[in-house]
Amino acid sequence: MKPDTIFLFQGDSITDGNRLKNGDPNHILGHGYVFCTASKLAEEYAEQHPYFFNRGVSGNRTSQILDRWQEDALALHPDVLTLLAGVNNILSCYSREEGQLVSSEELAQRYEEDIRKMLTASRKQNPSLKILLGLPFFYKADCWSEAFHKHTPAAEKEFTMNFRSIIQHNADEKMADAVRLQQITRRIAADFQAQVLDFPAAIAAALEKAPLDYWVWDGIHPTYAGHRLLAKVWLEGWEKIRD
Repeated sequence: MKPDTIFLFQGDSITDGNRLKNGDPNHILGHGYVFCTASKLAEEYAEQHPYFFNRGVSGNRTSQILDRWQEDALALHPDVLTLLAGVNNILSCYSREEGQLVSSEELAQRYEEDIRKMLTASRKQNPSLKILLGLPFFYKADCWSEAFHKHTPAAEKEFTMNFRSIIQHNADEKMADAVRLQQITRRIAADFQAQVLDFPAAIAAALEKAPLDYWVWDGIHPTYAGHRLLAKVWLEGWEKIRD
């Protein structure tokens, strides 16, 4: 790794990881896969003094990420860019009362256009930019594994159940949309010579060890075990493109 390499992580709540924006070094990277990956590389390459920036924003669709791309991406001049987005595009296309508000085709088109605009601007700024693209995911979380939650506090269980009931509306359709966005992401990655982070494959393999809610508690957001899983995928992807 070259000295002072700048790593930028962009996306929505999965990347955000409930990070604080007040400059506190303990919390500026959030508490998810970004923190896991950065803490490992920062310790391992301390002599090269890498820099890590988390600019994920919870709830953001790709259009919102694009709107802040100048400030939260280009202005930071990253050497390595990681982007995971799309799930909020899917969520925003459905209403509990009205069902699907935007066609799957239009959803896919907007997603692809936004991602390509981001990457085109970043690659123009830095032709040697290394890009890692995460495959977005959505899962149908229709069960609760009591064996894995026998020590879960009642308040935490209630929160999970209530939040999940909102997210899981039209779950089958949302899963199909996620697969469509995964296919688009792979195509974009090929065009930009980007490394694909196959998070869905890692989660699928992990289901042999424990049920879905052990890894992804509401069908979208990883647990601490799930974030460690995503970090492992990221680190494997980084090994393929690092200097």
